[in-house]
Amino acid sequence: MKIALLAHNLRGGGASALGKNVIANLARLASEHEIVVTALKGFGYEFLREIPNVSLWEFESNGWRGRFRTEKEVARRLNEWGCEWAWWLGNMGIVFPNCKQSVYIRNAYAVDYPLKNWGAAPLGFILKLKFDNLFIRRTLRRCANAYVQTETMRTRLLRTYPFLKKENVGLCPAPPLFKTGGASPSDQTLALMRELAQKDAGKFRALYVSMINPHKNMERVIETFDRYRDELRGVVLYVTAKKSSAGYQGKLWKKVEEAGLAESIRFLGVFPQNDVPALFDACDAVFFPTLLETVGHGHNDALFFGRPLIASDLDFAHEICGDAAYYVDPFSPESMKNALLTLKNDPVLRKELVERGKKRLEIAVPSWDEIVRNVLIQEGIENR
Repeated sequence: MKIALLAHNLRGGGASALGKNVIANLARLASEHEIVVTALKGFGYEFLREIPNVSLWEFESNGWRGRFRTEKEVARRLNEWGCEWAWWLGNMGIVFPNCKQSVYIRNAYAVDYPLKNWGAAPLGFILKLKFDNLFIRRTLRRCANAYVQTETMRTRLLRTYPFLKKENVGLCPAPPLFKTGGASPSDQTLALMRELAQKDAGKFRALYVSMINPHKNMERVIETFDRYRDELRGVVLYVTAKKSSAGYQGKLWKKVEEAGLAESIRFLGVFPQNDVPALFDACDAVFFPTLLETVGHGHNDALFFGRPLIASDLDFAHEICGDAAYYVDPFSPESMKNALLTLKNDPVLRKELVERGKKRLEIAVPSWDEIVRNVLIQEGIENR
């Protein structure tokens, strides 16, 4: 069988890491089939060239018009190749090849969450999401199967797009990014962590590790540290964001500086995947009061690295974390402040959360082998 795994809509971060794991494991389990992978240049897919049954087609990353040209080129080449099943790993495509297709809906904004869950998003951002959803709807109508990461997402997808059938929406969850292997942090990051350990000695160190977008709730996090600065004097938050002067991160950093919170909310920069374990090692807890996720890697990775987790009291977080998180109202600065102080002052609770997290990983998180094998069964490529 000729299979295409379309990853050229995945653009870094957890998306690329997830895509690479899906592709590598599917190629292993379906080694008797021919597989083509489409990807963007410079995103670390070169390792696929070493897999005998995989061909890698790479494309340049270049804007909306360039993306449309890429889709047309992909469709043309797949039709010439004789593709029999194409799986879109990045939510949607614009032009489609003439074969059976499936799609992986990874982004929570594709379903019916309230607008308030998008955070302090500008009107232009909201309009873009609505525009993207038109393409997602079009994609879903042309696909045999759709895959999502959680039951919460499946329920919301079926509610948002009632033409879908439940039996055609499968699960393809996301284990912790580091569960399948170790990583070696860079000397630069290790040195930074040692420097911060000296600077913030005696403080309760919380970590917010994620790409920073409006739905990540950082505006309320800054408000929390500003409003309760005296009570939170013994707490410092490490954020994986740049001290930028441009864009949304620039807007947030300006708020931090203007509020005089640069020693309480430290923007550490953006880190390569291999450096992330050092960040978890350097913190006392993970603080992740995000407003909108399918699976936030901050959740699963907190459990994997044995760090107590503060999470949003919302449906997606409860499904991911179960009883292994301390839940807060992410729309309430007071609730977030209380959660930070509770974990800071209660080492017994921190230990209990870590133990619950270990148990949850053992029983609630499937292996990549199980995840990808279930996809192949759903597609009729492998028998049960």
